[in-house]
Amino acid sequence: MGHPTVVVTGPVGNKFVFTSGDDTLRSNLPVPNLYIAGEQSIFEVHGARHKLVRAAIAGFLRPESLQKCVPLMSSLVKRYLIKEMEGKDSVYAVILLKKIAFKVSMAVLFSLTDDEETDKLFDEFLLVLKGGWVLPIYLPFTPYYRALAARRRIYDCFSMILDERRRRLEDGRVSPNDDIIATMLSMKDEEGRALPRREIIDNLITMVFASHDTGMSLNASFVRRLAMDDVTLESIYEEHTKILSDTKDGTLTWSDIQKMKYTWSVAQELMRIDPPALGNFRKAIRDIDFNGYTIPKGWNVHWVTYTHMDKTAFPEPEKFDPTRFEGASKMFPPYMYMPFGGGQRICPGSHYAA
Repeated sequence: MGHPTVVVTGPVGNKFVFTSGDDTLRSNLPVPNLYIAGEQSIFEVHGARHKLVRAAIAGFLRPESLQKCVPLMSSLVKRYLIKEMEGKDSVYAVILLKKIAFKVSMAVLFSLTDDEETDKLFDEFLLVLKGGWVLPIYLPFTPYYRALAARRRIYDCFSMILDERRRRLEDGRVSPNDDIIATMLSMKDEEGRALPRREIIDNLITMVFASHDTGMSLNASFVRRLAMDDVTLESIYEEHTKILSDTKDGTLTWSDIQKMKYTWSVAQELMRIDPPALGNFRKAIRDIDFNGYTIPKGWNVHWVTYTHMDKTAFPEPEKFDPTRFEGASKMFPPYMYMPFGGGQRICPGSHYAA
């Protein structure tokens, strides 16, 4: 806020941002996002440190690791749906799905399954989210003040969890690959040192947001589309009914997920029309010549997903058409379809989100 900013658009602009190294452009979150995610989160660190942390997170979230988590995720979703719907004629779907996504992330990524603990954390994260895109005015009655207060409580909670998890690692009750907390506690940097507590917690908080909040945008779009589009609803219902009939006791596996071809096409089209993130910021580290213009050192560079509505790649871009992503037709020109960003800072959890 209040910084000179250049907005780049089109595939040329996207390529410029995503292929520029840290010696040219660096991540530069808006102030509220920065203090909420943390100054040592993967969003802000660069160079060797970014590669180190990114490799750990991406390694834990690679498809081979996620395959074994699908049955657990399936059973958790069913259990939480039954619990939250019990005795109710109606619910607020988006809030319900957000809470379920949060609970699943807590269990799968952090091995946190105590309902009282995760319910408390969920409420705190809701407060933090309300301060993410507001003026950073630090006064007791502002959303920003309340968000940072909630973040401090989350930090303290995760700090106690780290201490407990470290003890379990030391006595062999958990292994470094059991969850992302154990993974980060076991990491060593290029000089053989363990990661500092603050850096670990900043990245855990960032992962909580990335694993459930941005994905919630897609869930909300899905609910809205199914409510207003009987054709899409019927097609998805038929696909899932067929898959369900072939499962054992209704619990999904990785192979079942791979059969959801039409569902995935719908998800991709929804992310094209309404991307989970509309873009992000970088900061020019030096004077840059781009496309006939000079971007001065210190200026912000903002890339946007405007290419998702480019008629040359997506005819009738305002039209909802999942067939765009079926078969060979899903091959688009480079740097046109970017729901998870791109380059060295592409979302490391894209497989988990998908």
